[in-house]
Amino acid sequence: MFPTALFTMFLTIRLAAQAVYQAALYQLESLFVRGTIGGPIPSLRQWKNFNGQVKFGLKSSDYLTPSTFEELKQMVIDARDNGYTIKPVGSGHSFNDITLKAARGKVVSLREKYNRLISVDKENKTVTLQGGMVIRTLCRELEKHGLGLHNIGNYYEQTVGGALATGTHGTTGKNHLDTFTSIIKRLELITSNGDVVVIDGKDSVTIGTLGIIHQITLSCVDMFWIEHRIIPIHNINDFTNEEDVNDLLAKNDFMFFRWITMAGSTERATLETFNIVHDKNRVTPLNNILIQLSILIKYWFLLPVGNYIPVWLSKFITNHIVPLFPERRIDAYYLALAVPGLIAAHFESEWALPHSKLHSVMQHLTKDREEFFGRSVVEIHIRFSPADSARLSPANGKDTVWVDVNVPDLNLNVDELCRNMIKAGGRPHWSKVHHMLAPQIALLGYDFSHLKRMRNDLDPNGVFSTSPYIERVLGHLI
Repeated sequence: MFPTALFTMFLTIRLAAQAVYQAALYQLESLFVRGTIGGPIPSLRQWKNFNGQVKFGLKSSDYLTPSTFEELKQMVIDARDNGYTIKPVGSGHSFNDITLKAARGKVVSLREKYNRLISVDKENKTVTLQGGMVIRTLCRELEKHGLGLHNIGNYYEQTVGGALATGTHGTTGKNHLDTFTSIIKRLELITSNGDVVVIDGKDSVTIGTLGIIHQITLSCVDMFWIEHRIIPIHNINDFTNEEDVNDLLAKNDFMFFRWITMAGSTERATLETFNIVHDKNRVTPLNNILIQLSILIKYWFLLPVGNYIPVWLSKFITNHIVPLFPERRIDAYYLALAVPGLIAAHFESEWALPHSKLHSVMQHLTKDREEFFGRSVVEIHIRFSPADSARLSPANGKDTVWVDVNVPDLNLNVDELCRNMIKAGGRPHWSKVHHMLAPQIALLGYDFSHLKRMRNDLDPNGVFSTSPYIERVLGHLI
């Protein structure tokens, strides 16, 4: 008993100190740093994605980091002429093998050198940038001009090109009908023969199959700040029926639910609301640090080690430590809506569902948690987005609720989760964990005929559309 208690105390102190360090670093970085941090680190031997799940050997000559349009164009032409493939990668923030290159292939990363802001048109509220710019950096640059993005996803360490190509989304509420794809003014691809082709938002979710997104023009709004409130709720299923959800969406600019559960019936649910304020002077620096700290405790402590600590300790942290942190803050929209980039490696499986199915799905997940997750710590985020015009967006054609399952390891029953989500009319997020194959994907109602025609025109030699993930998930569909 004593060694267990001693080990638990040591682990708690160590991780708490690490969380304090990360929170302080994050806040300092948010104030001073203008560059980019985090993401994959290429070496002569190995490339890793965000959570270390995808690793592959890589010679330095196979990791291409162009700095000019001419260099990028020549790399693509060389691949076509020499019969090898190219896999564009962003920040490596995917949770599956979507970034894995073909055996005879090279990786192109724009994040290192092809990441510049090209122009800001303050009068017309547009911004033009290179595809490798990180979202966080873009938000900071826009803030200098008094501008911001309409919306932002849960992570802002992604490159803008990678986020668009995989259908990244945020959450929404009243009067906020803009998705990431809907704010696209102009999107330029470099195709396999080195040509530049302009596509619109409807074709933006390419999953890397058509070419490299090298230049993007987006619409903007005036810079804004967010009042973020964390509201504890006793039972998440009391709030997930369609009528209550629509009522909450109508009252808040942005909102989402968070539900965390551990073995021993320990659970905590919150409704988090985000409402726009226009007065920068109302920012709450101390509360911002403390709330980021509480988020990091979840990601650096509860998710990674919650499976290995006594039930009494997890209950104590969940019921007595977490509630001590502030439940209100005001910060820049991109700091309030996104979590810190410096979070522990974990896995996510996310599904786009019709609003009408949320209540029944959450009842099943909460009632039969061990059927899906075993005894793992689980955190589920529930976000909302309007119908998306992008043909391969999981939210295409329907108002969508996103159920995002976060776990420390892959002990969750992915196949059972897939079966239940599909039965409820769900579609998987392209860059998160799922086990669906092309024949199953074909039944989800996407318009693959258009993508197939574009692929035949833009990539007839399969320079971009040949990779293990594409062949398994899309296969004959394109």
